[in-house]
Amino acid sequence: MEEVLESARQIFRKHNFDFFVEILVESPRAVLVLFGVFFDKADPADTQRASDWYAEIRTAMIEAGYPPYRETAQSSPHVFDHNATTRKFLSSIKNALDPNGTLAPGRYGIK
Repeated sequence: MEEVLESARQIFRKHNFDFFVEILVESPRAVLVLFGVFFDKADPADTQRASDWYAEIRTAMIEAGYPPYRETAQSSPHVFDHNATTRKFLSSIKNALDPNGTLAPGRYGIK
């Protein structure tokens, strides 16, 4: 846990955000670590900084073996990047039910 938090602190510092974390103990073997940033959505530079932070912290946590427990709209196209079998299976279902691709186009990383 200390290694994860230190890695996150460095990413927060790099992108000039206050370190904000919530740690939820789910069971003796599981915790949820929730990171957050506060920024001005009306400011394009601030929005880009938050987007860059998100991409970096998401990648760092996945590489450390801590995948997201819930995806966001920003990351949903990449939810199956490490699970090609599930992506292929869900794509076949979506194509059978939605052959014209009108439902949630481009979402969830399936076509």
